[in-house]
Amino acid sequence: MLVRDLLDAIAVDGFPLLPPRMLRNIEAPARYDGDAPSVFPGGDITGCPNWQRRAVLQLDAIGSPAVVLNPRRDDFPAGQVEAAREQTAWEYEHLRIADVILF
Repeated sequence: MLVRDLLDAIAVDGFPLLPPRMLRNIEAPARYDGDAPSVFPGGDITGCPNWQRRAVLQLDAIGSPAVVLNPRRDDFPAGQVEAAREQTAWEYEHLRIADVILF
């Protein structure tokens, strides 16, 4: 069932399933200053399923050249005021530079 779930997660109507490639996923708080097309997956990052990972897999499956500016961290230091400030600043900066914002 795990393979079927993965295929369902990356399947996109109208696009063939392409061989996987390494999509660039810039995760907060890493900075991005490149010039490739970029996508910011905006929306909930806590208390919900990791929909950003699904979006990354779908973009990868269609061979998108986009770099994902991902605000969702695998390891966020919850309860640290400075980390929250850094996260907010990162999000505003990367929302500004993204070519596409996905909600």
